[in-house]
Amino acid sequence: MKKMNKALLCVFAITLLAVSAIGCTAKPTPSESPAAEATPEATAEAGEVTPEATQEQTDKSTLVVGTSADYPPYEFHIMKDGKDMIVGFDMDIAQAIADDMGVELEIKDMNFDGLLMALSEGQVDMVVAGMNPSDERKESADFSIMYYYSNHTAVLPEGTEGDFTELSDLDGMKVGVQKGSLQEQIVTENVKAKEIIALGKVTDLVLALQSGTVDAIFLEKPVAESYCKSSTGMKVSKIEFTPDDSGTAIAVQKGNTDLLDKINATLAKLIEEGKVDEFVAAANILAENSAE
Repeated sequence: MKKMNKALLCVFAITLLAVSAIGCTAKPTPSESPAAEATPEATAEAGEVTPEATQEQTDKSTLVVGTSADYPPYEFHIMKDGKDMIVGFDMDIAQAIADDMGVELEIKDMNFDGLLMALSEGQVDMVVAGMNPSDERKESADFSIMYYYSNHTAVLPEGTEGDFTELSDLDGMKVGVQKGSLQEQIVTENVKAKEIIALGKVTDLVLALQSGTVDAIFLEKPVAESYCKSSTGMKVSKIEFTPDDSGTAIAVQKGNTDLLDKINATLAKLIEEGKVDEFVAAANILAENSAE
């Protein structure tokens, strides 16, 4: 019996040593592991056109705005210090929102008619693109308070613009509009056009008018004036059309009340301080200088 007990003790001792060795080399549990140091990715300079990134690549330190940068003075491209920059009073407003939130601003440029889809898919956090919060758009996005109001007008070949004073004067003509825009809706509902040609970019509309593909293009008045200053052979008509609730607002994903509240707080402050008007005036000057 004594010999057997000694043997058993030896087995127990060897087992304990093995278990002890395993315990020394085992990895710590998650609760024992030291916290990894946060190393957020560097973000681009506000306003600089950046490569498209997935939502996973965009952390909470960055506010991603979707826009269609062919709409001066709202948003447009300029070359600054050898860099392609997106500027305009919409971008000034977006930057002010990002500043108030304490985050960096990233701008994604895309076709206007794809902006709300990008928003719903999480590619952007908000849409700032001279967008009117129509009932149809409210079905897929939530909107901020209105921050800017403007009239709409037609642009025609130089020398003919004086003959157009009413929207109905465009009846029977080929009219170009930006696809998915309020102007497309206005022309569709109020003009008996021979044909409505909807294109993704305003720059394409200008080329269509200059080439004679369309007889007129219908734009928001500040945008029309900006393009006529920078382009030859076309002029702004005397048509001025102001539909009800034609103001501009910022879109966010449905139910994102936290971001919407922050946006509205900044917009209310900018409007009260007269900053929006200052941004508009500065953007108009910048658009004129960049066209020279």
